[in-house]
Amino acid sequence: GVKIPLAMDKTPLRVRTDTRPGSQDLLMIRLYNEDGSYRSIQLKFTNRMTYLIGTCTYFIPFPVAPALQPQNDQWVFTRTPQGVQYECNGVQVLDFTLSSKVCTSHAAYHWEVTWNKKVVAVSFDVSYDDASDF
Repeated sequence: GVKIPLAMDKTPLRVRTDTRPGSQDLLMIRLYNEDGSYRSIQLKFTNRMTYLIGTCTYFIPFPVAPALQPQNDQWVFTRTPQGVQYECNGVQVLDFTLSSKVCTSHAAYHWEVTWNKKVVAVSFDVSYDDASDF
């Protein structure tokens, strides 16, 4: 996908989706560093929605299911000093703190290197992303 400039430490990423839980659709966003490396954040619209934090977790069910609308859900992804926060339709559904205790995926050995860099651009992976309007 096309890289969209975004200083995510200052400006949250806003995304609209038009899919339903159980559809198996995927939202896949790449977060780029200044050096061109990236990590992804993903949502999978399974019956019990799940999320993935690149170089940290595998797919994990949300602690509380996002309250989705019939269409045009508004998501806000915020990069915090400690991790990431997700909102769906104005309600916070995830406040994730990155740490060695929770970053247990196969690529987690380098989560600190990846996540301690500032996000300068984002893109939607159109090869996999079928949930967003990009």
